[in-house]
Amino acid sequence: MVEENEYDKRGKLIRTSKYNINNNGLITSVSVNRNDIDYSSSFKYIYSGTKLENVESENRKVEIIYNENHQLQTVRFSRIEGGEVTPEYEDVYEYTPEGKLKLHYTNYWESDSESTEYTYHPNGKLASTVSRGLQFANEEEYDSISGRLIAEREYEGDPLKLKSTYYYSYTDDDNGNWTKAVKKNKKGKVVARLERTYTLGNFVNPENLDVQATALASPVATGNFIKDYISDAEYRLIENNASNNTPTGILFVIILGLTLLFAWGYYRWAHKKHDLFNNFGGQIDSNGMKRLWMFNKEPYLKVGISILLLLLAFVSAIIFLLAVGGVTYGILFVIKWILIAIVWIGWICLVLGALVVFFGKEPVGCLPTIIGGIIVYFEEPIRNFGDSIVEWGFSFMNDLNLFSWGLGLFTKFWDVILATFLTPMVIFSAFAILIIVIVFLLMGLEFSVMRVYSVRRPCPSCGSTHTPEYWVDEHHKHPVPLHPGVYGVFTQKNPETGEKVPTMLFNGKGKLLRKCTSCGSFMKADADKTFGTEKHIGIVGHRSSGKSFLLYTALGALKNYFGDRVSQIDAEYDTKIEDNIRRIEKGLSIQTDLKDSYKAVQVMINRKMNPVPYHLFFYDVAGEKFNQASTASKTAMDFYRNVQTILFVIDPAMIDYSFNPPSENIEKWLSKHSSPEHFSADGTFSTLKNILESVGRKTKSIDFMFICVKADTGYLEACSYPTTGDDLGIEQFMREELGLSNLVDAAKGSFRNVKFDIASVNPAFRERLTSLFISILKNLGVS
Repeated sequence: MVEENEYDKRGKLIRTSKYNINNNGLITSVSVNRNDIDYSSSFKYIYSGTKLENVESENRKVEIIYNENHQLQTVRFSRIEGGEVTPEYEDVYEYTPEGKLKLHYTNYWESDSESTEYTYHPNGKLASTVSRGLQFANEEEYDSISGRLIAEREYEGDPLKLKSTYYYSYTDDDNGNWTKAVKKNKKGKVVARLERTYTLGNFVNPENLDVQATALASPVATGNFIKDYISDAEYRLIENNASNNTPTGILFVIILGLTLLFAWGYYRWAHKKHDLFNNFGGQIDSNGMKRLWMFNKEPYLKVGISILLLLLAFVSAIIFLLAVGGVTYGILFVIKWILIAIVWIGWICLVLGALVVFFGKEPVGCLPTIIGGIIVYFEEPIRNFGDSIVEWGFSFMNDLNLFSWGLGLFTKFWDVILATFLTPMVIFSAFAILIIVIVFLLMGLEFSVMRVYSVRRPCPSCGSTHTPEYWVDEHHKHPVPLHPGVYGVFTQKNPETGEKVPTMLFNGKGKLLRKCTSCGSFMKADADKTFGTEKHIGIVGHRSSGKSFLLYTALGALKNYFGDRVSQIDAEYDTKIEDNIRRIEKGLSIQTDLKDSYKAVQVMINRKMNPVPYHLFFYDVAGEKFNQASTASKTAMDFYRNVQTILFVIDPAMIDYSFNPPSENIEKWLSKHSSPEHFSADGTFSTLKNILESVGRKTKSIDFMFICVKADTGYLEACSYPTTGDDLGIEQFMREELGLSNLVDAAKGSFRNVKFDIASVNPAFRERLTSLFISILKNLGVS
């Protein structure tokens, strides 16, 4: 026999079903007892050989019909009352070519019909059933190995809409029969639990219970440790509640109140003696900065201590209840013995009083005699009252089940208690870990974006790419490196000014004042965007060769070409583009002064479809820096470590032709355009290579361009070269007319790519100058 009990989510018994099963696995009797129904029936199977001919049941007639394949086709059921036979319903079955049940129709004589469709797993096990009726449907899914129900869906309405979904899981005994089943809704909440008891030791795998019983028992574990653990804890609580009469609701409220009371006392003591709630976020470091709480030990210690104190308060509440129970037992015994003592005192008063009255002839003995007599007269009621108090107290305490309930909490649910109190610590730690992960992700994101867009933010004075110091203003330096970390994720609070400063370029760090840790120069942030994809261009040439005129005229042309997309940042008083253009237009000198520190001319060009602009660095230094005989070339040239393109400026009128005589045409031209100063172009080139080697640059990674300046002076026309000459024509001019073949060959042998062009600041050449610099930028990838 199989007995099955179903409980609701609170552990209340709502159904008991009993099934007797014969050796063929067929149900011989069934009884169902629940709140709204009490049903029982028995069955007797009549065989002809191995063929089932009939099923006999009390007050019921059964007719069985087989198809041509000897498969059960129709079973008709009728009710017998008062000798009359009344048809009830019939079951009709259809099969697959393999002989498996495909469809099952139930046709009721007095109501609508129902149908059930069956599908199977590849191994032959039942996979699913779909039952349909008037405005309802029920879908069930079965496990491919155990054959048990694992999911159920109910539909209602016209058209049908999903009403509820349930999932099932089991606990098996040693024989592989399930003894406990859990039914949950789609949110994971327990809606019912079932228990089975098997009284036949040789009965294994009772898969042939009727469909209703099978549907009420099923599913496998979810595989999720947390969900399975919570489900198991819920089951143990419900099982514990169902197995005794403990008023857990009342006790829970009492324990909760006592726990809060004890917790208040413990927390008050801990805060008073050890400042539990002070400096929760941690102490301030020696640099004046306060770390984020998740990077300090104090929050973890204090949260851990708080949880331990709460757990201690809970344990104290349980112990207090147990102590109350013990004291109550003791008080009940004391009351009983007090009543017994009163009875003995009554006997003593009666005897002594009587002796005094009868033998001492003293009236004083009357009062004790009367009191003692009354007590003795009511001895039996007093003893019964004492016994009844004790019995009532014991009965009440046993019904309350205080001791077993309290001890059961520790013996059965110690892990649940620990998990309950440790969960806040786990959540707290998980949140801290999440913040730490976000910090590192943000650092990695900014680093990756900077690498992708070639953003290094070098010092415009020395070219150093080391992390600079960040200053809130000219008087207050931020004491720690500025990036997402232990002192802040998106911002950090300066300890001196109290101002919050951004930690990332994308939320405003680029607007802060910086100081180079290598050369000590400050870098201003006087624009909305102070970083971008960097391009570095060096201007090389001897003194008075026209480098500065060329650079600022070209930058002015670029500003006209790109419009509002171009802006200058971090400009010195003598490197402002607009000011220098005005000097050029007025015919004033803008010669670069000789000094030991220069700052690159920085220009930002916004992109049309990209938030990261181009950041152009133009390096223009005094021509004396390229004088081979001067010591000035040893200083202020460190920024050449970053250069990508070098523009080598040549003024044909200032070349020293001592070792490389020019052509006759150039000699004639020089007679009219002589210069008081002459410099060796080869010497300047040699100095340039020495500078690059001193800062660790390989020339094969740098593009190179010769630019013959002051083209408006007519040296091309004097040699019969057009002023619109191309790259090859200008190279030929330098080789044959200026006698610089060795210089050209040296450049081609040293640098990655060598080009040639002419330029002039004369307005007639402005269009060509603009095209020249646009081609230089395009060669660097600026679109």
